[in-house]
Amino acid sequence: MKKLLMLALLLTSGLSYGQLLKVSLTCTGGALSQSDCDRMAADMQNSVNDQGVPESNINDYTTSMAEAISISTAGQGSDYANLFDIFVLSINPIAVGASVDLNNLDNADSGGVALSPAMTLGVNLDVLPVDKIAGVELKDFDLFFSYFSQKNDKLLDEDGTTIGGEITNFATHVRYKWKPGASALGGLFAWNGVQLHTGYRFAKNKLDARFDITDIDPIDLDADGDGTNDFQMNINNAFASASIESTSHTIPVEISTAARVLYLFTFYSGLGFDYNLKSESEIGVNTGGTIASEANAGGTGTTVSGSIAAGESATGDGSATNFRGFFGVQANLWALKVGAQVQKSLSNDTLAVNVGAKIAW
Repeated sequence: MKKLLMLALLLTSGLSYGQLLKVSLTCTGGALSQSDCDRMAADMQNSVNDQGVPESNINDYTTSMAEAISISTAGQGSDYANLFDIFVLSINPIAVGASVDLNNLDNADSGGVALSPAMTLGVNLDVLPVDKIAGVELKDFDLFFSYFSQKNDKLLDEDGTTIGGEITNFATHVRYKWKPGASALGGLFAWNGVQLHTGYRFAKNKLDARFDITDIDPIDLDADGDGTNDFQMNINNAFASASIESTSHTIPVEISTAARVLYLFTFYSGLGFDYNLKSESEIGVNTGGTIASEANAGGTGTTVSGSIAAGESATGDGSATNFRGFFGVQANLWALKVGAQVQKSLSNDTLAVNVGAKIAW
């Protein structure tokens, strides 16, 4: 049942009947009463539920996904640790945003997750042929561009399971060196001063999946209640398809500071405010299949058939605003920098983590 469990983790549901897959049975011929048929349908529904489908509201899930995508790119489009003279080039292969209550992990099945790896190029505006514009020193400004896009319609295609998806994000930021820094002991220790950051971030995650779920174990049922299994029920031609798409458009405003210790390590922290122009997640689920019976001796003369189905959709919006704090550490290996940072919302249960490397000159 690994496929069904994977589907349940991606698309948990509890809108109208408390389970993702709903069973319907029809009994014809023989001596089975309608109450016997209804009891068999209830027994089979319980057996299907026991396959691992949790009870969780799909609307809560879409909201969590929208919250996760909006914070997933936080901290990647600018630089908090380095005061470069010409450029900085960074890559963050690991960048995850999540919306989950860390104090109540029992509800983690309705939490949301978003992936937003990125590459970023930053340039100090002192490279321009002019030193000042309207009396403003251009060397105090850095301009950043960040981008990543990957699409694969068949990321996984085996054993009746097909999963494809898309990850895209883009950002542009400007950083202003508001307060100058200072150094001591020949630069062995240094404070980078205070920087202000703002810009625009866009992020998109999309997942399309189709699962063959005919591997639900056959279910034996006692039709007349005499302790003998009269029927073996099998699910045929069963599938589940799912589509999840999350997008966000965000304007961040941040303030940060950093300190370098013994040349080797740089520690930085700051505060940020995000205004989400749009943060949304849409989910659609479709499931179908037929149920056929194989009669044992006690069920001779009776035919039981039915279906298993679900069709649901939901849309969730993330918060319009988000206050957050962040902290990071960087190892300095001359021009090469390796580091990690954590972004934690002060407004809701979201956080982001990214790990990457930079070359600063």
